[in-house]
Amino acid sequence: MSENVKIVPATCSQCGGTVEVDPNSTEARCPFCGTTFVVDKAINNYNIQHASIGHADNVNIDMTGSVKSVLSFVGEQMRESREVRREIRKAEVENSRMINQGFLKIFGLMCAGMMIIAVIMMIFYQITAEAADSRHNYIDDATFYGAIHGQTADGKELVLAFYDKKGNDVVYVNDGISHVYSSFKKADSSLKGYGNVEKYTIGDTFVVNFCDHNGTPLLITDDGIVFSCEYLTADDVATLISYD
Repeated sequence: MSENVKIVPATCSQCGGTVEVDPNSTEARCPFCGTTFVVDKAINNYNIQHASIGHADNVNIDMTGSVKSVLSFVGEQMRESREVRREIRKAEVENSRMINQGFLKIFGLMCAGMMIIAVIMMIFYQITAEAADSRHNYIDDATFYGAIHGQTADGKELVLAFYDKKGNDVVYVNDGISHVYSSFKKADSSLKGYGNVEKYTIGDTFVVNFCDHNGTPLLITDDGIVFSCEYLTADDVATLISYD
């Protein structure tokens, strides 16, 4: 090299050795490891390593790599943030869909429940109306004959209440589970072991016999079921019918 060339120290980018280079050159070769390096970058490396507060203003630091790293980091963070926001929006949409489905299911169950209640009320109303119609058709304004309440040893119950409505014989029958109004026929008869009885044929199928046996009124069905009885008043029967 000529004496007019300015020589400055630099740091090899490969081995870190301190070398002297011509700052006007583009490249130089490290005498220690033989690696070719960029002169400007090697000079800059040397200046950074040996910089002091006193001559920090003269240090030329290459910020290109640092800026790229920062921008790359910022870009990555922005991409991750967008992914997080997308996942949050996706979760919100899914939660909203599930809430809507749950609401629709609850609403459907409520509607079904209301329909069931409405049907039950209609059936109850119809039964009540039919009972009222039957009572009106059979015993409203009828003349009360008499009534009897019987009970078996095992707890079965039977109530018979007899009426006359405009010359027609009518009976109210309640077995403790259901009730019915019907026409009936009365005839004198006898029953083995009980003597003379009053035989009542209710409707076309139900036959019951009444007698006073040793001071106890009895109802005896044709299949042999015996009810020990007590007499009821018209008010007793009216109260019982009001529960139907």
